[in-house]
Amino acid sequence: MAKTKELDKVHVLIAEGKHPEARKILEAITTQDPKIRLDVLLAFLVVLDHVTENDKLLEAATEGIEITTKLGNDEVRSYFMARKSIFLLTPALFNGASTKKFDAFRERI
Repeated sequence: MAKTKELDKVHVLIAEGKHPEARKILEAITTQDPKIRLDVLLAFLVVLDHVTENDKLLEAATEGIEITTKLGNDEVRSYFMARKSIFLLTPALFNGASTKKFDAFRERI
């Protein structure tokens, strides 16, 4: 299946609320095409658990920022930056839960 067809299937699964199935497809997609990788990262922001997989979400947002910077896509870059800021704050919102990246961030302020 072509990568764009795989992503189309992912979008349908997400719309149907079938996140585990969408995630399996996303994890299998490997590409050097930055635009396809960007679509994969955006989909990961939807299917990953925002409490238990916060570190993975931070990684996806960071990679998204890097790709959009290279592509010159400031609009989507801003979206990734906003989401990253939320993921950095997530541990503080859940009763002092902690992640390595949040701890490092907290030490800098």
